[in-house]
Amino acid sequence: MQDMLNSLLNQLISLSKQHYCRQLVFISGEQMWAWEQLSPWLNQQQEVLVISDKPEPINPSGKGKINRPDSVLGQECGVAVFNAHSGLYPDTLAACCGTVKGGGLIIILCPSKDEW
Repeated sequence: MQDMLNSLLNQLISLSKQHYCRQLVFISGEQMWAWEQLSPWLNQQQEVLVISDKPEPINPSGKGKINRPDSVLGQECGVAVFNAHSGLYPDTLAACCGTVKGGGLIIILCPSKDEW
């Protein structure tokens, strides 16, 4: 699964850069599983911003972490990860999306649809 996710994310970021657009990716499931799947790929990326009100079970090394949405204003990144396991807050999500440069990815980690 992890190799398939890595391949998909690499393809999406390549297409996004070609067309200078942003892509939205949902990873739905148990939080620890989602971080386990995503962390190896995140660790290969240069500009990652993680927005979460919880500590990540697996912290992508050297990546920026934001707890307050107002603190992202004026920042830019290539990949933004929004942890929605505590809830999906529109203002915070909008601030998160605003940080992603053209050619980047917005990744939302969320519970399964049955739990959400």
